[in-house]
Amino acid sequence: MRLHLFIRAALLGAALALTTASASAQAKNGLSFETGFAPAQDLTVWPLDISQGYPLVRGQVGSVKGVFMLDTGTPWGLLLNRARVDLPDTRFALNAKTGSGQTFEVVRATAMPPVVLHGQAWTQVASVHAADLSFLEQGAGIGPFLGFIGANFFADTVLTLDYARRVQADTGAPLAALPPELSGGTVLAQVRYRSDSPAFPVFDALLGATPVRVMLDTGNRGATVDAGRLSDLRNAGAAQAFGRLDAATTYRTMPLQIGMLVLPMLDLVASDEPLKLDGQPDPGLLKVGYTLPKRFGVTWNYRLQTLSFFEP
Repeated sequence: MRLHLFIRAALLGAALALTTASASAQAKNGLSFETGFAPAQDLTVWPLDISQGYPLVRGQVGSVKGVFMLDTGTPWGLLLNRARVDLPDTRFALNAKTGSGQTFEVVRATAMPPVVLHGQAWTQVASVHAADLSFLEQGAGIGPFLGFIGANFFADTVLTLDYARRVQADTGAPLAALPPELSGGTVLAQVRYRSDSPAFPVFDALLGATPVRVMLDTGNRGATVDAGRLSDLRNAGAAQAFGRLDAATTYRTMPLQIGMLVLPMLDLVASDEPLKLDGQPDPGLLKVGYTLPKRFGVTWNYRLQTLSFFEP
């Protein structure tokens, strides 16, 4: 039994959130992206494995087999793990930092070996980015870890994440059409989001009765809030220690309300770094990852900039 992800092209004629540290990357539209890596069919279906809250896609780069993490917070469509994949002729691109604080160097290569995902092959990917991501493989126990599939891959698509609905994986090959039984349940809410980058969609919601800005990020293992905001919630008696996530204490607080959707918040953790929008700290920002899709389905229209949440 596996969980599935559906990618439908919207070109009708169709947690690793990176904080880039180089001057060129901080500028609006300053990042360069790979070419030749995008959905190749009108409908793509990938079985997902969920490991410790991370959505993983089995794949291969050249002769190296392993898993990619589906991370909508990574701006590139493909960020390879140099510890697993050898790339010729690499050049420094920028310095970057993960949402949890690790810093690393990102390089760019002019070409790479073919990448294969469930029967689909991309043979001419150019200008691909890579970094030594062994710290994540070791820390999360994910391996062999090939890298990230990120937001640039999903540009101009409709992405459906359905973690809760388990279906029998057969050959693992993409399906020609989306069966009715996989189409999800009643839509509980639809929101428009705002963002200069598809990697960081932000929309308005309520935490209890308090307005918050929410960022959806599949690379986040739970939910994250600014440390100062969490301290205020604790002092007001609105957040109580609930469990542990790695070395961090998780907190239970008021439910998140998005339209008719009511999401229990049982695994809120404090961010070690200030949460930012447009380069500025935003104590009202709530980053939500596995906490949401493990309970509700999400259909993400990158072209229309909408998010629809449905019953599993």
